[in-house]
Amino acid sequence: MILLFYCPKLTLFLKNFITNSAGVDEINKEKLYFTEEYLENILEGTVLLASGGGGAREDGKSLMKAILDEGKRVEYISPEDVDDEEFMAVVGGIGAPEAVREFGFQYSARRAFELLEKVSAFDTLSSAFSCALSGETGAVSQFITMLVTLQKSIPVVDGNGAGRAFPSLQMATFAGNPEEIPISPVILVNSKRVGEGAPR
Repeated sequence: MILLFYCPKLTLFLKNFITNSAGVDEINKEKLYFTEEYLENILEGTVLLASGGGGAREDGKSLMKAILDEGKRVEYISPEDVDDEEFMAVVGGIGAPEAVREFGFQYSARRAFELLEKVSAFDTLSSAFSCALSGETGAVSQFITMLVTLQKSIPVVDGNGAGRAFPSLQMATFAGNPEEIPISPVILVNSKRVGEGAPR
């Protein structure tokens, strides 16, 4: 299943509390895009940093292939490149690895993102999300976020909710102060629609 939410004050929070990857600021005076070699390195790095969670390497590899099959490159930005008035979505996936291999995340993540845009439009958003970031570090977590941003033609942000994987959403750094940084609305979608055999 795919989980997405947005935080109205997340941009300022990221700028104050998330440490950027070394060298990104020097490289990213203009747009930074990932090559296949970068993606391979990110895959190996996220598996290590996730400390056993965040999705299996083989599933991250499958998502990386889906990204490459899109025929476009992933744009990557630092939190400082996000304007204070812009909104970003947080992307994540939950569920057993076996379910990921059976159903995949290729389309459900985008569907969840677009539903979040519709729901948020009735709340406080006046425009679409300008970027997205991963809820946690991990092979699946990082690459499902990249796939969504690629499909929506927006950049992915250099940051995530913990610097590793975690078992529950409230352990995310930006979910620790719900009064200041609310994590609603939240969208949760299945890999199948109800008409395709998903439970009601």
